[in-house]
Amino acid sequence: MEIGKYADGNWIGARFLRIEPRGFTLNQFSFFRRVIAMSYSFVVIELHVLIRRVAIDYVRFGYYRYAMREIPAGKDPLHVDAKLIETYDITQCRMTRTRRKRQGLANVVFVRQGHRFILLATEGKHPAFDRICWRDIRIAPIHFAGYSIGMKGGVPCVQVARRTWKPIERYLFAIAHRPKSEVEAAMNNLRFYSFPGVIRQKLKLVKTMNRMRRKSHRPRVELHLRLERKAD
Repeated sequence: MEIGKYADGNWIGARFLRIEPRGFTLNQFSFFRRVIAMSYSFVVIELHVLIRRVAIDYVRFGYYRYAMREIPAGKDPLHVDAKLIETYDITQCRMTRTRRKRQGLANVVFVRQGHRFILLATEGKHPAFDRICWRDIRIAPIHFAGYSIGMKGGVPCVQVARRTWKPIERYLFAIAHRPKSEVEAAMNNLRFYSFPGVIRQKLKLVKTMNRMRRKSHRPRVELHLRLERKAD
């Protein structure tokens, strides 16, 4: 990974790279530079990258416990990154994570977009866990920016959150008997990333609408999936 880029390829402000060691001990300076390098792996710009990172890179590998936080305005997110990395001893070393798992200790990671971040942890003990109230994604899905990240059948599942999806369903059911072109335009204008769970939601919606249209002898409507959008 190039220095100066986030994990998804976007450049960050150069001010984070121009750090002078004045006022720091050598160990403090080395730690801060290491934090900056690690932050590129945990900070994302695009929403779909955050969702993929959480669902595919972490939840799929046992990071079931989570907590969501928002960084107050005016507080430097990079300093929060450093605090998280230090407090939870976050590491990118696979051997270290494997050793901790064998010892019954938890591994912790986080993913941040702007001033919001999701902290995730595996099963196990950790001295800093008493400071935070954790939720289990297998019981209570993550709700982030209109999406729901949970588990179904033992695998991660990304869907449009219920509170976002239900109003859409009600609106489309209300116009289900209108001309085919109008209904299809409304359906195909739903701008959601094409994760498998989202596609299933759309297909179920179309199936129900076609059942309604069949009763009134109207032609079937077709769903044009936006396969060019990134999906897990």
